[in-house]
Amino acid sequence: MERVSTFGLSQTMVNSSMSLQSRLAKAELQNASGLKATTYTGLGATETARLVTVEDTMAQTKAWSTNAQTVLDRVEVMYNTVGDIADKMSTLRSTLTTAMSDISSGTDYAALGSDLLDDLEGLMNTQVDGRYLFSGGRTDTAPVDVSLLTSPPSGTDTAYYQGDSNLAALQVSGEQSITYGVTADDSGFEKALRAANMLTGLTTDEVDTAKVSAAYDLATEALEEILATQGTISLSSSRLESAKARQDTASSLLADRASALKSVDIAEVSVNISELQNTLEASYSALGKITGLSLVSYL
Repeated sequence: MERVSTFGLSQTMVNSSMSLQSRLAKAELQNASGLKATTYTGLGATETARLVTVEDTMAQTKAWSTNAQTVLDRVEVMYNTVGDIADKMSTLRSTLTTAMSDISSGTDYAALGSDLLDDLEGLMNTQVDGRYLFSGGRTDTAPVDVSLLTSPPSGTDTAYYQGDSNLAALQVSGEQSITYGVTADDSGFEKALRAANMLTGLTTDEVDTAKVSAAYDLATEALEEILATQGTISLSSSRLESAKARQDTASSLLADRASALKSVDIAEVSVNISELQNTLEASYSALGKITGLSLVSYL
């Protein structure tokens, strides 16, 4: 009498079916999420290493872009503030031109100079996010204190300046750093303050036309230099914008690369699911036939 056993064969078929079930479940999860795996471990060592490298680079690139935008906002305020200082000098020149042509107009030069000093001090002490823009590296210190000006001025006077000479710089890539800004002891700023200070000692009773004329000339020089400074700030802004645009482009490309490493081809996965389902159904059918075999049938 021949003995027949189906245990080994059925166990093999069960293991095969379980493996197919696992692969089908993975494929269905990929189809639902659009991802090769939901964890780094599921990607495998090689793909994980590539993805981590891309994501780290992308994070650094985004940080550079974010920092560039922060500084761009700061530089825009600088540009506008310097423009306001230039407007003050332009207005002063117009006022002094009128006053010199009509010296008996009763212009209160002292009040004019005092008000202008207050305005210039406020502009030069402009802050953004708690940082003084024109203090150099001493961003926590107001750069201008007009009470320290020499009166009457006798020459270049930067005693008012409380900052330092360190201009800010921003790292915009692994290879490039951009220096930007201006300090309040800049020649144009100093001349603007000195022109205003020259007027504070004048009275309406006895006007020194020579001093009024000198203040006009100094305001003219200040205006020219301040406009040049504004142009320099504009160039820095353009460089920062270009650097940010490069980082944004790089970030976008890296995001696409990361997505390609993580994502699956949905059409390919759908075909794979269909094939696995058919194979699994065939496996179940074969397993059913094997488990239905009986020794009696072979006796």
